Amino acid sequence: MSKISSTKKIGTPLYGLVLTGGKSTRMREDKSLLNYHGKTQVEFCYELLKGFCEKVFISNRKDQSSLPGHKGLPQIHDHKNYLGIGPLAGILSALKEYPKVSWLVLACDLPFVTSQTIETLIKNRNPKRLATAYKSTHNQLPEPLCAIYEPNFRPAILKFLKQGLDCPRKIMINSAVELLAPIDPQALENINNPQEMKAALALNKVTRDPWPVSRTRHEPRATSPDIKKIHIQYYALLREERGISHETFSTSSKTARDLYFELQKKFKFKLSTDLLRVAINDEFAPWDTLLKSDDRVVFIPPVAGG
Repeated sequence: MSKISSTKKIGTPLYGLVLTGGKSTRMREDKSLLNYHGKTQVEFCYELLKGFCEKVFISNRKDQSSLPGHKGLPQIHDHKNYLGIGPLAGILSALKEYPKVSWLVLACDLPFVTSQTIETLIKNRNPKRLATAYKSTHNQLPEPLCAIYEPNFRPAILKFLKQGLDCPRKIMINSAVELLAPIDPQALENINNPQEMKAALALNKVTRDPWPVSRTRHEPRATSPDIKKIHIQYYALLREERGISHETFSTSSKTARDLYFELQKKFKFKLSTDLLRVAINDEFAPWDTLLKSDDRVVFIPPVAGG
């Protein structure tokens, strides 16, 4: 879809806004500068929206304007009237700066968003509603930080703000918003802390932790051609339950599903396969993928957020 054809049919220019102004307290470093895709997340989001929007701006604080990735990109700083209200400050500042355009808003802490996520959102945009947004996979509530805000939403948002409501999600819940079913359950997972970042990096193939060279005490010696050595990485709850982050495991399991069932039985893992994703040799894979010796397998639990 070209950015021109996607907006002319609606009749309202569609601008893009990358939200980067958060304090990143839980992450302990600026989330807009994290590198999941070979570049800073602010640059990745900017380039992603450039493929669909007539203009794209970075929503940030003035003290971020010269940071790597930010410097040189068009910016909208939070208006003085909207300071201290979180992401709503960036959204309202953009609506105030360009009141006659629609805004495709994307938060920089959503590293799994793809061009398909954006294209589907635009294709299903309903300009007769105040906004178009995906439903959260966690609770079916609106996901306000990957959404299209129409120009006439601003007066309604300001009305809510006067009533003391500054949560974009709660505002959407109480407004006429077009809600879409998510096309990828992982796409709208936001990353808020170092543990979630590490899991996200594994999913996005940006980095790989070294596998242990020595055999762990749980690895039986391979004595049969049917026995495979599999390098397993654990994250989040699985790492807590297993007590280690990685191991080399000898198994006769044929598929990724068989392997997980074997591990689940042996180590009493609580999560079922329908709550996990599996990556083999740095690529997402179906659970029925056949395993080979020396495969690298990562079981990925749900990432908190939404």
